Amino acid sequence: MELEYLRLLYAYNLWANHHILDSAEQLTPEELRTWDSGSYGSIHTTLVHMMDVEWSWLDERWRDSGPSAELSPDDFADVVAIRTHWADVEAQLMDFVDNLTPDGEGSPNRILVWIGDGGVTKRRPLWQLMLHLANHGTQHRSEIAAMLTRAGHSPGDMDITRYLNVRDGLE
Repeated sequence: MELEYLRLLYAYNLWANHHILDSAEQLTPEELRTWDSGSYGSIHTTLVHMMDVEWSWLDERWRDSGPSAELSPDDFADVVAIRTHWADVEAQLMDFVDNLTPDGEGSPNRILVWIGDGGVTKRRPLWQLMLHLANHGTQHRSEIAAMLTRAGHSPGDMDITRYLNVRDGLE
């Protein structure tokens, strides 16, 4: 797996998360917590879920630090609290991505082994799990974007070409 591709994907993921958080900050506390048709219910719970999943994949599996406590939406009063905690997760995640190497223990080709649901042993190359995590974020950002739009706060375009245009100063 090309390191450049993973780094681009994670730079985009970071930008897209910030973009969705910017839109979510425009919501009233009631709008943030209104139950909707997204898979985690409200924008608030979906944001916390996304942050929690990024942390757990990084810490538990990729760095093999062992189980971490699941983050609770009750611990985050608003988008500012979510953004503040997520900044630490993002810093560690981007440090991990920046320190990937073509070979050895830092390689995205390294095979990770863990016990999954039902006690099943799973094996996957790191790069596949990294693609999964980025795709997971895309799924939930799409759900949040639909909820934001219904609440009158559409985040607008946030695909990777928009990110590239913003990054390159074309927008």
